[in-house]
Amino acid sequence: MIKKRMELIKTLNELKCAVTENETIEQSNAFVFQNKKIFSFNGEILAAVDYDIGVQKDFAVPGSKLLRILEKFPDDEISIELKGNELFIQGKNKRAGIAIFEEILLPFNEVPKPKQMKKTKEEFFHSLLQCARVCGKNHTDPRTTHVHVSSNLIEATDSYRVFRVDIKTGFTNDFMIPADAILSIGNKNIIKASQRDGWIYMESSEKTRYSIRCADMEYYDANLIDNVLKIDKQSIGKFPKGVIEAIERAQVVQNTDDLNSARVTLKKGMLKIRTENENQWYEEKKKIQYTGRSFSFNVNLVFLKEILKETSEVIFGETKIKIEKDNFHFVIVIEKE
Repeated sequence: MIKKRMELIKTLNELKCAVTENETIEQSNAFVFQNKKIFSFNGEILAAVDYDIGVQKDFAVPGSKLLRILEKFPDDEISIELKGNELFIQGKNKRAGIAIFEEILLPFNEVPKPKQMKKTKEEFFHSLLQCARVCGKNHTDPRTTHVHVSSNLIEATDSYRVFRVDIKTGFTNDFMIPADAILSIGNKNIIKASQRDGWIYMESSEKTRYSIRCADMEYYDANLIDNVLKIDKQSIGKFPKGVIEAIERAQVVQNTDDLNSARVTLKKGMLKIRTENENQWYEEKKKIQYTGRSFSFNVNLVFLKEILKETSEVIFGETKIKIEKDNFHFVIVIEKE
């Protein structure tokens, strides 16, 4: 069947979040083509979309290999068919083949089917993403690596930073979503969601469906988080003009394997942003009206930029700083320099 190459690449990229480079469960490194649908599943995320590739037989194919082949073809349209145990891809004066798995072993059918999907608020998934950008990497305490969702809020902490969004989520019970799963799905336009039996289900405007396994444990006591969000106001300041542009310049060399790798330092009259990776680093200083003690914190620059688009005002306390506006609250416990 003739298919539009870029349309297929876009569809597969929507599902790539559930494909692993190496097998963590059987065929977790593959895309499954079955019943005019494509599936991917890594044990934590199931991704699925309706797509007719034009082949009658169900099969699985290594995900990264298929994408690399499709990305190398320059043709707008390609022909796709099965020949024996190979997926055969042909363009103008060029062709390629990739071995398939004829038996589908990916255990995606073990994921419970969702109940009725309900429309979500426009800011629902954006709030999940922002919270996921605050989570830590210390898996010894899963509460610091998961986003907490309740009926009226979404929140996250890495134990020294807390971010909370007051929002009517439409859910009646509390649950915790792995931050890594949210980040791997990325900035999608999620329009529907539901939750049951330890899974959350979401659907994008592109009709891609995601199922994410939730953590089976209690989150921090609400009073504990409430107390962290409180601050004894000492002074109010503002981030300097041009700080968003400085963040964008710093993002060029940010280590994409550790998006919390940016270091922000506040000293008397000065704000400094520094990012680095294995081969390069970037540092920029800005003047700021601040007279308190020196401190630094790590931050995801995408998160910080999104926050500063809403407000540049910051509250300085003795042991914390706080940025808030309307329905969001972000607190950092100060580390001494």
